[in-house]
Amino acid sequence: MLDHTQLYYNVRTYRRNADVDMKRASVDMKRASVFFLLTSLFGSFNARYVQQPSSINATVGLTVNFTCEATGVNSLHFLANATPVVGNALSIRGFRQSQNTINGTTKSSLRVEAQKINNNTNISCTDSDNIRSTTAVLMIQGLLASVRDLTTTFINGSNVLLSWTAPYTLDNVPITGYYIDNGSRNYTTSDTSFVLSSTDPDPCILTNVSVSAINGVGRGEPAYTSFYYKRVPPKTPTVSVIPGALVNKMNRSLSLNIIINASKLCIGEYPNNITFYVLRTDGTVVYSNSISPDFNEQTMVMTGHSSLILPDLPTVIINVSLSNKGGEFNNVSSFVLGTPGPVTDITLINITCNTVTVTWNSPKCTYILCDIMLYYNLNINDVLLIASNTHYKFKDKNVDHLSWNISVTPVNIFGNGTSTNATFFNYTVPRPALGPAVKNTTTIFNVSHISVQYNIPVSVICNTETPEIANITLLCNETGSVDTHIVSASAGNITVSFLVLKNQTCNLTIVFSNHAGSSEPLILIIDTYIDQDPTSTMNKIPWWKKWEYILPGVICFVIAACVIFKLICH
Repeated sequence: MLDHTQLYYNVRTYRRNADVDMKRASVDMKRASVFFLLTSLFGSFNARYVQQPSSINATVGLTVNFTCEATGVNSLHFLANATPVVGNALSIRGFRQSQNTINGTTKSSLRVEAQKINNNTNISCTDSDNIRSTTAVLMIQGLLASVRDLTTTFINGSNVLLSWTAPYTLDNVPITGYYIDNGSRNYTTSDTSFVLSSTDPDPCILTNVSVSAINGVGRGEPAYTSFYYKRVPPKTPTVSVIPGALVNKMNRSLSLNIIINASKLCIGEYPNNITFYVLRTDGTVVYSNSISPDFNEQTMVMTGHSSLILPDLPTVIINVSLSNKGGEFNNVSSFVLGTPGPVTDITLINITCNTVTVTWNSPKCTYILCDIMLYYNLNINDVLLIASNTHYKFKDKNVDHLSWNISVTPVNIFGNGTSTNATFFNYTVPRPALGPAVKNTTTIFNVSHISVQYNIPVSVICNTETPEIANITLLCNETGSVDTHIVSASAGNITVSFLVLKNQTCNLTIVFSNHAGSSEPLILIIDTYIDQDPTSTMNKIPWWKKWEYILPGVICFVIAACVIFKLICH
């Protein structure tokens, strides 16, 4: 058996050896961790590799080379996407490798044709111990995509700046230039902009332009744009200035519409800017504004809209200027804004016993804005009124006037316009006479004639229909005699007398008239026969007067009797 001293010594030795083993194990673990980290970052790690393959970007059609060198190895072989570069499969795709060893260093080279099929290929090499190198990537750039953000900017009517953004390309695979084609000529440039110029621009023909990026493969996908060259038209189009609704009456603001007839313009002759100036009558500019017109293809009309605060002046002038990139158009006619002109055709209508309406036509304008009325000042027989429309209806006592002195003054945002005066007689056509006429008296005038007197009533409901004249005519059918009386008429009765032959049938016609016209005629049938009843006028004649009627008959009877007796006696 071991004594205690020997046992103690053995235990200490065991512990010391255990500590050494633990330290060695810790170092080995750290070395393993570092090796694992390097392997993760760089792939297989072997100090024998002198040169490992590097990634390459190339254009289609080029041939690229990869190199791998290592020491202390029997052989080096390339892998393409983890497949050994041997056999016909990769040879068809243009992979060729070669190898030599000098002074213990083995060098392997790989030649690859830059075909589209070889794009994005992982390249690595491995030695005889199957230790791999780092992995490189072969990227192949084909024809470039189209340029981006192709825009046109007019420098003037015949010079257009083309601008674009270069398409994506691989690093170290340069864009060698840009190809520009406008249909009739082509150009190349190395910049991302180019100015197209024309010595004789045609604004009626659409110019189509394409831009393509160029690299070692060729011209890439084209990008397209089109435009019309700009030119001032030889004849300025028709321009109208039409005010819109009043936005605010208090501060004299309104909307203004400028309308351009573009039916005879080519597209390249369209104005793209409207500038209008508001001037005093002495030419001083008090306001200006520039606007872009809207275009209606169906109506071929361009319209510019702007708000305008009118200066506190009775008259202002608006000058309109049109322009495009070809220049400024020839002068457009000036437009005058001011107070309205006179109204026309003042008329009285719808006259009744209680109402009468005055109407008129709005002013005929020789300049714009004069027909946008705020109201009309109306003066009727020195009574001041305001009308918001082109008519005014009077009621009650105002209708009693038989004459009207009327003045109409239009008022717009600039102030009072020109007044129009008119005078009217407020008459309506009289009502027809009321029948029948009342025979007042019949008097025997002589043997053959009698005197007839009639009372004719006159009915008036409205003062305006009061007749001024009564035209009374007596027509007797047997003799065709006509007797006419023209008498003054007014409300009440008219008395008229006629001397007529006895024993006739006659027509009595009554017509009333005034300034407004004549009434419908009233026709009465009367006779001039003498009544023989005791109450008749004849029985009231004195006896000595009766002989004036009897004696001629008696004498005629005696003479006739004598003639007959003489003939019989002889």
